[in-house]
Parts: sequence; C-alpha cells; structure tokens
Amino acid sequence: MRQAKITSKTNSATKKGVFHSYSLGIMFVFCIICLFSIGCGNPLVVDEVKEVNMKLNIYYANWSMNSKPFQMQQVRDLPWDRLSTINHSFWRINPSEDGTKFPIGSIDENADFGTGNCFDQYEEMGSLFPDVDIVLAIGGWADSQHFSLMAATKEGRASFIESCLEFLVKYPFFTGIDIDWEYPGPSRNHDGFSGSSDDYDNFTALMREMRLAFDEAGMNDRIITYCAPTSTQMMKSGQVYIDFAAIDPYVDRVNIMTYDMAGGWSDTVMHHSALFPGRGVAPGISASESVEYLLSLGVPAHKINIGSPLYSHGWIVDAENGEAALGQPVAGGARGNTNPGNFSWYEIALMETKPGWEVLYDEESEAAYMFNIDPSSFFYRNFYTYESPRSLQAKLDYINEMGLGGLIVWKSSGDDIAGGYPMLTQMATGLGLLRDE
Repeated sequence: MRQAKITSKTNSATKKGVFHSYSLGIMFVFCIICLFSIGCGNPLVVDEVKEVNMKLNIYYANWSMNSKPFQMQQVRDLPWDRLSTINHSFWRINPSEDGTKFPIGSIDENADFGTGNCFDQYEEMGSLFPDVDIVLAIGGWADSQHFSLMAATKEGRASFIESCLEFLVKYPFFTGIDIDWEYPGPSRNHDGFSGSSDDYDNFTALMREMRLAFDEAGMNDRIITYCAPTSTQMMKSGQVYIDFAAIDPYVDRVNIMTYDMAGGWSDTVMHHSALFPGRGVAPGISASESVEYLLSLGVPAHKINIGSPLYSHGWIVDAENGEAALGQPVAGGARGNTNPGNFSWYEIALMETKPGWEVLYDEESEAAYMFNIDPSSFFYRNFYTYESPRSLQAKLDYINEMGLGGLIVWKSSGDDIAGGYPMLTQMATGLGLLRDE
C-alpha cells in the first residue's frame, strides 16, 4: 500500500487549541500491543496496524454516468492513481415479502450491469490498481428503510450478512462493505422508514456478527466501514443510536459525514461543512468537535475519516453583504440544479469568477462561502456555503496534525473532471498519496 507522508504543519489544529498529539513512540507501542493481541488469537478484532496510512475515500454514485445536469462520469474515468478507496453507491436491502430474508441489491441494475457496466469497469481498473479498495456502500439517505427491521433479529442479521458474503464471493474485486445506515434510531420512523431505540444494540450486534462471519469465511482481509452523523449534541444526548466504542473493535473505519450541517431544511444561514466552531456553526456541529468526541470514547484516531463535500448548500438572504448574511434567517431557497442551493463544486468554482459575487472565508471556522450583491443578477442575494481549496487545506492540515485516517468525499463527480480533478488531487497530495516524481 502507498505510504502516507505525515508532515508537520503549524496552522489550523494548533491555533484552535486541539488537545491531542501523538508521538511516534506511543504509536509504536500501540502497534506492538495490537500485534500481540492478534497473535493471541482474537479473530474478531480488526488489525489496527493496517490502518495507519491515510486514506482518500471517495463515493462514486452509479447514476453519475448519466446524471445530467451534473457531469457524466464513468468508473474508468476516476483518478485511480490518486485514490485509496472507492465506495460504490448504492445498493440497498430488498426484504422478502414475509420480512424474514434481507438480501441486498443494486438501486440501478442498468448502471451496474447493463449499458453502464460499472462492475466490468471496476474489475478492469481494479486489476490495474490493486492497492485501491473497491467497497460496496449499502444504504444512503434514500435507501436505509429496512436496516432497523433487518438488524432487529439474529436471523435477519444473518440473512443480510450472508447476502454480503455472497456478493464478495461473486465479485472478488470488491474488497469490503460500507454500512451507510442513515440513521439508526427512531428519528426517521416515518415515510416508509423504520427505526427503534433498539437499533443502538442491534447495530453493534450487526457489526460484530459481520466481522465474525467474514473471518470464518476466510475474508478477514475484507474491510468493514460505516457512516456516522456529525452532531455531538445529538450524540451526547442519546439521539444518535450508535455505540461507537462497542462497534470499534469490529470495523476498519468510521466515516463521519461532516457535511450537510446546514441545508434547505435550515431556518438560519450556517456553514454546511465547518472544521471548527464559530458564529456560523450550530452548537456541537463541526468536524473537530465530532472528532474530539469520538476520541474521548476511545475510537482510535487512525480509524476516523472526516468528510469533504464537492457540492454547495444555499439560501436567499435579506442582507447587504455576505458577512452580514451569515447567521441571519433564511428568506428562501437559493438557485440550484436539482435542488435549491445545490451546485457541484466545479460550478461553484466557475461562479466565483463572475461579477457580483463576494467570495468570503470564515477564518474562525475554516469555511468558505459566497454572496451575490448585484441587484441586476439572476443570483441577487443568493448565499452559498461550500468547500474551497482553502477550507480543504485546513482539513488536510487538521487530519495530519491529529493523525486521523483521512477523508471521505461525497461525491467524485462534483470535482472538475475536464480540469484534471483539482480538488481530489489536492486531497491526495495533502494526505501523502502522491509519490514524488
């Protein structure tokens, strides 16, 4: 595997007073302890040592190959030489009519196996880049309806895990499973989604039984990851039904979705992917606060990935300028593509160059935003919050300083494909994944 270049930087994490530093000596002892415990024959515990290298984990949506008005993107067009992991999104649970079996299936058979041929491309490119993990992401916001029912019984979990194993046997170029259950608990117990307070323990049981099944099937080298929300307030108040500490021994990575902290549902103008707290960030909803909380629970830093969005959120704001707009009430949805306020990063980068825009940066929270002040503009008083090269660099510096696992990215087609993937390239460079020429 590629070796990460963990460099010493003296800006974002240091100036914000982050409290964790890790010496090489401590890491060495930690690795020796892990090796000893593995040698003592605990097949359930993930080999912690293999995760010390930083990762660039992108989500590839199978609808990207035909998703106008967005950029169309084939699997083989991804910058494979700059990636650690590709999470193929999404498959979902398709329960049997009697609700006793929980096999998985594609949300778009034509994209995966028909004219799109995603899977043929994965097999082709995976053979050329064997050090890139290809992981199946199951669930997502729109397709997590059946996780709670599946996880409620040992038999249901066994059926789901068996289907995952069958998938990995049938498609051996896939190297793992990403559980994107959004979200355990009763918060989404409506509109066809099921959820229960029992999900807290059932999710842990699912992860434990999946790891055991993988190991017993001789697939102990296959990775298991899962996604988690950002809000530490919800975590601390028991509204996030995930037992992070109990799940940790059975998984390789936890992907904190440190984006969508604000959006079309918000009443107040806020940053949607802030690194640090500030006046433009709701209490307890920043990437650094999430990381600190997971570390306090004993989750190893090198297993924690934070998120970088390649898209915007936005609103109309009754304000004279962008700085005044931050923190103000929302007056309506900003213009966007398929949803109000949503543009891909490459579109936002182009908009930055046009007249009428204030391109701004919140140094306290390390977050980018822009606001249109031209009364004659189609975008007058539209406010957008997004990831910029500067805010991305702050996250990369933070990851290096904290010794985190790396980044997750939603989603790959938001970058400037024709321009050579500048954002993904910056990520790979900052994580030490690009070899020197």
